[in-house]
Amino acid sequence: NDTNPNNNELSENCDIIQLEYTEEAYAMKYVLYGDKTFGSLDLETEDYSQIAEVALSFSNRARGADFADGVMYGIYSYFTNPTVREFLLMQPNGENILLGNITSDDFLYNETISSLTYDYDNHIFYFQTTTGGVFEPKLYTLNPYTLEAEFIGQINNLQFMSIEYADGILYG
Repeated sequence: NDTNPNNNELSENCDIIQLEYTEEAYAMKYVLYGDKTFGSLDLETEDYSQIAEVALSFSNRARGADFADGVMYGIYSYFTNPTVREFLLMQPNGENILLGNITSDDFLYNETISSLTYDYDNHIFYFQTTTGGVFEPKLYTLNPYTLEAEFIGQINNLQFMSIEYADGILYG
């Protein structure tokens, strides 16, 4: 789409969207044999308000989300050949935009991502993985610009349901 062939610049048309997350907390509600929805959660009253319905396949494979610089990002991961490890921008209306696939030379073929958190101090994400259902998760960092993951270490005989970064400490 370059209109000036005499230079080495590439031009690309982009759609710009304005994201406004008006609620204090968001959640995915999964009812066995029932509704799968995305909604907001009032932290004082614990009331849940549905924003959108979620497909069963997405609700089974969504692996965590966190805010980074005012934008909510999420993980969609499941075992197949090849294993899917997608990084998403989660919109306040419940829709998502695929930003790309997370890559690492350290991933095993059946290693899926199981949680995600953002480090506001160093501007990186942390996530944990499981391998084929074995409860020996691995911890990685994720560069949000390149989607390259770097292996930190493995946790033996312990499984965290979720991880969270706060005040310079990574909690599980």
